[in-house]
Amino acid sequence: MRGRKAVPTALKIVRGNPGRRPLPQNEPKLAVKLPPHPKDLSESELAAWSDLSVPLLKMKVLTEADAVVLELAAVELAAYREAHRHLAEEGTVIEGKLNPWYIAREGAWKKLFRMLAACGMTPADRTKVSVVGDSAADPFEEFLQS
Repeated sequence: MRGRKAVPTALKIVRGNPGRRPLPQNEPKLAVKLPPHPKDLSESELAAWSDLSVPLLKMKVLTEADAVVLELAAVELAAYREAHRHLAEEGTVIEGKLNPWYIAREGAWKKLFRMLAACGMTPADRTKVSVVGDSAADPFEEFLQS
């Protein structure tokens, strides 16, 4: 059955759980951490990895489990940048036809934008989140530490 996309529990907590439904208690909690980058990234993809990972770490939403999402986003960002560079050099129209780099850039942009939105990296998506404290903190762990 299709419906609304599930919202992560951490996001429900920082948003305030407006639906007042019980929150899952057994959801895995991962530490904020930069995952190791894949060894086969190109130089431009590695630069994109760095450009994306820094803000995600500052937002405290990046974990080791996000390695594949970060890799896909880095590949798309590098593809977008390459297509954009070609368009700047060659123009949008070549010999009366649409430059193929235009289509490549638009495809990369659409994929990248969806990934960025899922990570809360667009201005509109950030308005839905308000960080009160360490949203990844486990109240039970804090109790045990006191």
